[in-house]
Parts: sequence; C-alpha cells; structure tokens
Amino acid sequence: MDHATGHIVVTDYAGSQALVWSANDGSLVRSFGSRGSGPGQFRDPRGVAVNKEGHIIVADSNNHRVQVWRNDGTFLLSFGSRGSGPGQFQHLSGVAVDPATGNIIVADKSNHRVQVWRPDGSFVRSFGSRGSDQGQFMYPEGVAVDKEGKVIVADSENDWVQVWHANGSFLCTFSSPGGGPAQFQCPMGVAVDAATGHVIVADWSNDQIQEW
Repeated sequence: MDHATGHIVVTDYAGSQALVWSANDGSLVRSFGSRGSGPGQFRDPRGVAVNKEGHIIVADSNNHRVQVWRNDGTFLLSFGSRGSGPGQFQHLSGVAVDPATGNIIVADKSNHRVQVWRPDGSFVRSFGSRGSDQGQFMYPEGVAVDKEGKVIVADSENDWVQVWHANGSFLCTFSSPGGGPAQFQCPMGVAVDAATGHVIVADWSNDQIQEW
C-alpha cells in the first residue's frame, strides 16, 4: 500500500509484472515490467513493498535480485545476484521496509535466511540459517517490520512465525504446527497493523487468516 497516493501495489507472478491499483474504486492505474532478465524486467516477482518516498520495491524471485522503481513506473536500481554468499539470493520471497531507517528487509527463501539492505542497495547484514531450532529457518516467505523495527518472518516449513530485533538478534517464535486454534500449516504472508501492533498471518494450508 502506498499511503501517500492510496494506491495498492501487486506483483503478478505469472505475468512477470507489477500492477498499481486505486484503493478508491479498484481501477488499474498502471503496470510496469516485462518478462526477462534485463534491467526493469522480472522473472516471477513475489513480494512487494513501498517506502516513505513512494518507491516500489519488488522481490524479483527467479532473477535472484531486488528491484526498486519510482511510483510512476520508472526503473531506479536493482541489487543482489544469485548465490549463497553475503548479498546474494536464492529465490527471494517477501520484502518489507523498516519505517525508521528505510532499510529493506528481504526473505532469502532458499538460503534460509533474512537479509537487510540500505535504500541505496548496499548490503548490511543477514541472519538465520537452515534448520528447525529457534532462530533458524526453513524456507522463509513473508516478512514485515513493526514500528519498533522488529522483523517478523513467516517461517513456512517450520510452521511458525519468528520475531527478530532490527540488529539481527533472535527474539521469539509463536505458534506450532497443526490445524487447531493458534496453529499454522505453512504460513506465507505477514503484515503488521500500524494502529494496534497486531501481527496478521496468512495461514496458507489451513485456509485462514490469523491475528496475533
């Protein structure tokens, strides 16, 4: 959501483009991107976020990079490359923006970690590793940041949500695998209600939304 314009930004995974819609009447404002690997092209885009300048940040999943666009659809920059080293991605998924610093938080799905980048595309840090213990990930998907800078991650194949401090230190997890109340099966998306601080989770395999 671009709160300055009231527009809703959506990635079209199969269409390899981003779409901007009016929240007032549901009309299409613009689309941008095309399938490919060049600057301003996408291969299966996933997560999307908007920063306070109105720039649109897209997880270009199968190009293994993040792209940044102006809200008028003008391409600005990309960062990241394929690999498992610092500042590299393997099939990235969710993205979010830290409202205090403007840093970009990325769920580096197939590397089982989260990465933090500055708005100019310079790498800051990564945290997490593959596993099922607290502080480890198995294919993290969605990511969000609350007003205190805490990073909330939908850890899809561990069937829980993890919470981390902005500096990359682990804080806690919540939920457990299952189909009962307050249990998850493959949580995919997360968001934070700015007014209440509640965490909203898309519980994919249980076909429900949970609020915490």
